[in-house]
Amino acid sequence: MAMDSKVELLQAKQLGVDSEEIFMANPCKQISHLQTAKEHGVKMMVFDNEDELKKLKKYHPTSRLVLRIHVQEDGKINYFSLKYGATTKKARDLILMAKEFHMDVVGISFHVGALLGDKSDQYKRALLDAKELFDFAEKNNISFSLLDIGGGFRVTDPFLQQTTSSINIILEELFPVLKHPDLEIISEPGAFLTDTAFTLATNVIGRREIEDFESTYHYYVNDGKFGSFFIQFMLNRDMGYFFISEIWEHILLHSILVSMDIEQKHFMMSFQKKICYFFSNCARRKRLPVFVSKTWNINEEGE
Repeated sequence: MAMDSKVELLQAKQLGVDSEEIFMANPCKQISHLQTAKEHGVKMMVFDNEDELKKLKKYHPTSRLVLRIHVQEDGKINYFSLKYGATTKKARDLILMAKEFHMDVVGISFHVGALLGDKSDQYKRALLDAKELFDFAEKNNISFSLLDIGGGFRVTDPFLQQTTSSINIILEELFPVLKHPDLEIISEPGAFLTDTAFTLATNVIGRREIEDFESTYHYYVNDGKFGSFFIQFMLNRDMGYFFISEIWEHILLHSILVSMDIEQKHFMMSFQKKICYFFSNCARRKRLPVFVSKTWNINEEGE
């Protein structure tokens, strides 16, 4: 079970999770978090640089280390690789340094990000790099037993099946069971489990008409980019909409509005957060009925 902070670790312990099932997945950890992990017998720690390795040596020398590697890009933004991950060259140096420190590196981890699309090529490159490091460790009498292929598996991704099928094929080629019978391969399915876990209700608090080649309205709602819609902009998520208005006796689904000819007149629209900030648009150019204030906008993520 991947934990990123002391708070998450303590919550897991309160729920009765065994310390051996927990690992600290954040490659940059506060000293107090390391001390808490040590106190609770949590030994699995992710790292990706020399300073973090020295910190672990000082504050948790008996930890079992997982080395996080950089995922090569292919014209796609991977926010995780901008922040975390060692190159294969640097990873080799870190493996040898950990050996000099008499610390136990037990495996490799990576994360390709959570953007929509076929990520088969990114996984292939990451797994090839991981295999290279497994072989390097073996040559230096270090035995790896763990491979963490990260998360970002979104149930709303139309390419999910294609990506996961490719991963299984690549894993069988690079890490066949006969050659790696004791290898544990794990993933982090948080995004998969929570991708469609919530429904957001926002209230239309105002509007203004834009005179253009077609009638357009800007609607202002009581939430926005710096609130519940933040993840939509970070991960390019789409949301489905339906609206409940005090002047209607029924609910109009966005999918019905797009595909069916109904009596109400439709207008292109944009949602705006109520604050005055240029980048606070929550959605652009959706063809929907004209709304008045107090209309409730229901956002179902991933629909």
